[in-house]
Amino acid sequence: MGRRIIFGFINAVVVLLMVLFLVNGCEQSILRDVVRSIVMGPEIVVKQGGADIPANSDFNVGSTGSNLDTTFVIENEGLEILMLTGDPTVDLTGADADALAFIVESQPGIDAIDPGDTVDFIIRLSASAILGTGVRTAVVHIPNNDHDEVSFSFSVTGTDSC
Repeated sequence: MGRRIIFGFINAVVVLLMVLFLVNGCEQSILRDVVRSIVMGPEIVVKQGGADIPANSDFNVGSTGSNLDTTFVIENEGLEILMLTGDPTVDLTGADADALAFIVESQPGIDAIDPGDTVDFIIRLSASAILGTGVRTAVVHIPNNDHDEVSFSFSVTGTDSC
């Protein structure tokens, strides 16, 4: 019975906010962000250079003739603690990860991210005379307790010109 009252209250608040924002002409993205922050638990968002990286997308780290480090940020946009549950916290898979063309140079320093907080990790595209020149690809996996993105994954691509 208590859960029904709480969810009824949350739904009423969401409807009220929708009406207020629509009456005031606010953008839908603002409304979406407000609604997300009211009704959700932990919410993983991965960024690079301030831009969101959608789950299951491709991210190009660039081209290099030497090692190239790219810093990514994990942000918790939810209302509950985001737990990074993997061991290792950030994992790479794929032939180029296995060949060490891509490595996790720096793992996140914590595995519990408070709402609104962030933590960084670094992926390195390693230049390798052994592998030669070419396009390298790996998949980044970040297991976590976000209910709709339990294993946040995206591909990284880069060109080794060594």
